[in-house]
Order: sequence, then C-alpha cells, then structure tokens
Amino acid sequence: MAFTSDPVETRGIAIAGMSLGYALVGILKRTGALDPEAIEDTFEAALSSVENALSPDDRSAALARQLLDLMGERLAMHVKPLNPPPTTDERELESLGPTVRRFTRR
Repeated sequence: MAFTSDPVETRGIAIAGMSLGYALVGILKRTGALDPEAIEDTFEAALSSVENALSPDDRSAALARQLLDLMGERLAMHVKPLNPPPTTDERELESLGPTVRRFTRR
C-alpha cells in the first residue's frame, strides 16, 4: 500500500484499521479467548505504542489515546462472553463424572 497525502484516504484507512482491531478484540473476548485483564493489557500496549512512537504534542496522538481509552472501557463493560465460565455447581458436577451429571441435570 502506498502512502497517501489525501486526507479522505488517510481517514478511511485509519477508520478501517481501528474498526478491524476493535472488532477482533471484541470477538476474542466474546469467545472467551481474552479475559477482562487481557483486554486491559491489550489496550495498555496499544496506548504505550502510541505514546512511545509519537510526540506528546501531536494532536493525532492525543486523539488516539482518548479513543483507545474509550474503546477499552466499552469493551470491558459491554461485550459479554458467549460461554461464561461454569458456576461452582457446574464444576462440582463435572468432577462427579458423566453418570452423576446425566441424572442431576435438568
């Protein structure tokens, strides 16, 4: 991909990258591949990358930091895992074996 000075193209590329990254982290959380701490670590790493790569006076970097904070907060609060971890009762049943599980589940 060639670098562009066209603001519309640059904005489109940035929006596509941001949307893809946000969707990917959301899907990983939903499938249980990322727990809330891993999501926080992911956004902290992205934030650190922005802070290390760009000048603190760069207005784009300031906006990127705000967006990363907002996206991390929203994912942590609103995206629920598809398969929540088993409750204590379910774990106890699992430890009893298949015969007991078959007769005790509704």
